[in-house]
Amino acid sequence: MPISQDQVLADMTPIQQMFLGGGSIPTAEAPTNLSLSLATATTLTATYSNTTTLGAPLTFGVNYSTTNNATTIKNSGTSVTGNSTTTTTGTLTASTTYYFLAWANSGTEKIYSSSIVSISTIAAGTFLAAGSTTNASGTSWVEYLAPTDKLISFYAVGGSGGSGGAWNQTNSNGGDSGDAAASYTFASGTHGSNIYLRACVGGAGTYLDDGSAAYACPSRGGGASAWQYKDTSNNWQDVIVGGAGGGGSSAWNNVPTDAGDGGHVNSGTTSDTNNLVYAAGGDGGNGSEGGGDNNAGVNASHSNRNAYEGGGGYGGSSTGSSSYKTQTTGGAGNSARGTGGNIEPEYYGNGGGGGGGYFGGAGGAYPNGGSGGSSMKMAGAAPIAQVLTVPTGHTNTGSHGTHGSSGTVGAARVVVAS
Repeated sequence: MPISQDQVLADMTPIQQMFLGGGSIPTAEAPTNLSLSLATATTLTATYSNTTTLGAPLTFGVNYSTTNNATTIKNSGTSVTGNSTTTTTGTLTASTTYYFLAWANSGTEKIYSSSIVSISTIAAGTFLAAGSTTNASGTSWVEYLAPTDKLISFYAVGGSGGSGGAWNQTNSNGGDSGDAAASYTFASGTHGSNIYLRACVGGAGTYLDDGSAAYACPSRGGGASAWQYKDTSNNWQDVIVGGAGGGGSSAWNNVPTDAGDGGHVNSGTTSDTNNLVYAAGGDGGNGSEGGGDNNAGVNASHSNRNAYEGGGGYGGSSTGSSSYKTQTTGGAGNSARGTGGNIEPEYYGNGGGGGGGYFGGAGGAYPNGGSGGSSMKMAGAAPIAQVLTVPTGHTNTGSHGTHGSSGTVGAARVVVAS
């Protein structure tokens, strides 16, 4: 039986086929430089390069899977056809990591790229489109994805402090919230098509209600609000932090001082320290201990201050008697970025908790309220006017028998230019 031309061609290499004069036979070469970006929270765009090929036009696309294994991706992964440089997927599952290989297909063979590339989708509703305004919520971090090469405006207002309870003296007031506002453009040449952001909102400084002695209890400091971005090493860095107000002291037998306010970084800020702009929080009556500023060393006597978290309030007399008690920093649980200082549950004579912030405010030693937390913006970001309402600390004017009240929750907003 004579051998057909098809059988002869099938036994030849592509180059031999061309020299035979039977026309060009398409062959595929693997795409290179595969990269992935999110088009929406759950839709991915794959881009790649293709090299010179022999023969008829090829088809291009990607295979993907939630399994990081080349064989699985090729044999059982989802296949999507695109064009010679780009493929966009359909809707994928939110908050899931996917693994990709690109391919070129001549019709007779399918050649895959050599290296697997991965990317994670994000939660629905957290893709920040151009022209959008988004208000964050919750004291825990929530991640977002925004386009690069767009001016992004960030706003953060910390939680305000609660007021202290009144025993034999008039209540002390909680500290006002601090705030920060700035704008910045993340360049695609550095960060790719998208930039990961995250935000948390500072909670209110809460009043400690200790049963029958509630009228003599102090308040915790508020929590800090903040925006961060993920750098090229996948580390989170602060964009802005809005410090919180300190908590009010109890009003036992001594006249208490009001708590300190959080610091303010906005369009009127000009100071620059350590390559960033920060604003110290207000003093809650502790002299050199207060402020929540850049000199945030631990106080030798009280260990009541550290970065981010507010210091705890302190009991005993204003001079530090044998009944003096200490409280660790933070503890209010009202911010992922800087919690307010907690307070002693001992109600007779206790200072207010410091506000959380870029540096937390010191806790108050009775009869002082806690100091406010400092605020900051990163280097290179332009300070802008604050558009959010900055809460005031809770105020009371009652005497014996008037318990304190909690402050106000902070806020965080982002606006992406069109």
